[in-house]
Amino acid sequence: MIAMGDPLLNLILMSKGPFGPSRAVDFGTISGPLGELSAMLLQRNGFALFNAGVQVFRGDPGGIGPELAQWNSPHVWKDSYGALADDLFCFGQDLFGVQFAISDNRTVVTFDPENGHRASIGSSLQDWAEWLLADPNVRGAHGFATSWQDEHGALTVEQRLIPRRFFVLGGTYDRSNVTSMDAVEAMRIRGPLARHLHNLPKGANVQLGGEQKPTRADLQLVADYGQIHLFDQADATVDVSEEWTDQLLDLRIGSDPEGPTLIGLGVARNAKVSFALELLTQAPDQQVQPGWDHVVEASINAPSEVLVLSGPTAAKHKAVEIHVAPGVYRVRHHMAGLDTISDDALDGDDHYELLLWPESYREPEVLKGYSI
Repeated sequence: MIAMGDPLLNLILMSKGPFGPSRAVDFGTISGPLGELSAMLLQRNGFALFNAGVQVFRGDPGGIGPELAQWNSPHVWKDSYGALADDLFCFGQDLFGVQFAISDNRTVVTFDPENGHRASIGSSLQDWAEWLLADPNVRGAHGFATSWQDEHGALTVEQRLIPRRFFVLGGTYDRSNVTSMDAVEAMRIRGPLARHLHNLPKGANVQLGGEQKPTRADLQLVADYGQIHLFDQADATVDVSEEWTDQLLDLRIGSDPEGPTLIGLGVARNAKVSFALELLTQAPDQQVQPGWDHVVEASINAPSEVLVLSGPTAAKHKAVEIHVAPGVYRVRHHMAGLDTISDDALDGDDHYELLLWPESYREPEVLKGYSI
């Protein structure tokens, strides 16, 4: 039962909903947080709080927004997190996809989608409601939800916000760093990152390859034949078409549309070169930032969940592994300092940057060209 004057009832009264028809939802118990959840959904079957800063899922197949049974199904998003969320029953989420969940029908916790860490809120949904009401702007993202939607329009019940640069990797909580995305897709994108970060000690860097390197990585890679390769781990053979080679020479990026699991990235020297790598959740601004001589894009498929960045003849232990969700990614290759290359192409102050984000396949495109 939910008594008059309690925090949970106050949340229900201030909420917007319901998202589904009013009916009893049987969780197999009338006690603990699951019993409270059943009683709450009987009064309001799914709802939003704090101008969509918090969302509680409906418990019925009919309605709008995420449904409890489907959301907690292993193959919707949980499988992308390995076993990190398997024992949690998620009943809601905040603006950025932080899950509100019940653990063992004893504890209400938050589940961070970027690192898989849990934080205990209390032993009941009353504790959860009291916790939210104590600071709606921080714990319920009320102010951020309002300001973002004032600028960009209302979120649908299927959407959440996701940072372009992950918060756990230094992304800031400002409107320019976030974008809207389907809630399931937003969770799945962050699953591989959470698996990778979960057991690292506080302050440790993300391991991309054999060494400890941050995800925004400043690398030194040895280029051969004027190129660096980015390829899916399951397709390590370098068997390229004439079209691929022509693209690499003409555009400084090579991609095979018949099987885009290998990209050649053109460089100006056959030597150790400076390469920055950054993983994004959304496409960056199409406008090229000042200081880059040549900027080009292509697409790559990553079915194995691991992309490898390496010189064509580099030793395996020197390769950088990039753990991603399976799917197609867009790659933006930046080149700078091309006018500093010596005549013998051995010396220069050239440097490179590689941006990577999920996006459906597109043909290679030159955003800014440079003629040597």
